[in-house]
Amino acid sequence: MFSERESNGWILVENKPETVKYKVLLLPGLQGSDLVFRKLLNSTVLEKAGVHSIAGNPPGFKGLPVPKAFDHAVMCFAILY
Repeated sequence: MFSERESNGWILVENKPETVKYKVLLLPGLQGSDLVFRKLLNSTVLEKAGVHSIAGNPPGFKGLPVPKAFDHAVMCFAILY
């Protein structure tokens, strides 16, 4: 099932099959967004294999505001999630 939701300032776009065997988090780089993963997220092959695919748009990506004192370092993303 394809859906989009917000969590702690992130926009998460996901395809979650009825039976989940694996979970994959896809993070865009260079200020990209989940759009680079749309073809993969819509893949029936992953859904049939039980792969819950999640494309995360962290703060500062896809038009989301950047929190105060956020410097786009990996540690800052980890703290936010």
